[in-house]
Amino acid sequence: MTPTNDQVLVLRFQAGDETAFERLFELHGGPLKYYLRRLLESEDRADDAAQTTWLLVLRNIRKLRQ
Repeated sequence: MTPTNDQVLVLRFQAGDETAFERLFELHGGPLKYYLRRLLESEDRADDAAQTTWLLVLRNIRKLRQ
């Protein structure tokens, strides 16, 4: 099985490459905010939810396996 770009970025971040997390954010930050805006129908609530989501990802990304 060939790893996806996201999987490679996660592995790179887990190995200490902080630019890999920045790239994940660049790739997925916009689509996440778009989804949250549509779901929550509020720009402010979407911003808060996106920030919370990224903080949870950052705190837990090192625990991901495979």
